[in-house]
Amino acid sequence: MITTSKKASEKVTDALQQIKEYCHYENKEQFVQIVMDGIRDFLLDFAEENDIENPLQFINEALEQSFDRLENPIEVHEVFKIRTADLDLSIRCVNLLRYYGFCHNIETIEDLVRCHAKDLLSERNFGRKSLAEIEQWLASKGLFLGMTDDDILNYKAM
Repeated sequence: MITTSKKASEKVTDALQQIKEYCHYENKEQFVQIVMDGIRDFLLDFAEENDIENPLQFINEALEQSFDRLENPIEVHEVFKIRTADLDLSIRCVNLLRYYGFCHNIETIEDLVRCHAKDLLSERNFGRKSLAEIEQWLASKGLFLGMTDDDILNYKAM
């Protein structure tokens, strides 16, 4: 159950981060209530989809982990903060990444390494040459497509 609640809490944390950034409501109490209702519904659906035996315990764990992650954000290596638009790649690759990033909210290396090669190749005009160029750049930094949270946290620069 820990890994399942961890996945859910990561989604909740991401949602809360976005809400925190874009919160412009005058009546913040009402807004917070709307958000918390949405989170509760999401977690209940998530618990049901994943056959969680004790949904209330699951929700409590997921929320605790989410709030802990908000209060204690995890620092990642500087390389993950590089913007994809700033990579030293061919103009074609940069443009493909810009377009792909626009469609899929990919702005940094951290966002990019979480993608899988098949996802990039499924994009229109994104071919094997472009993929190879991106993978080569990532490999030069000790990175690869399809990295997990653990891979990112345990990354050691070359």
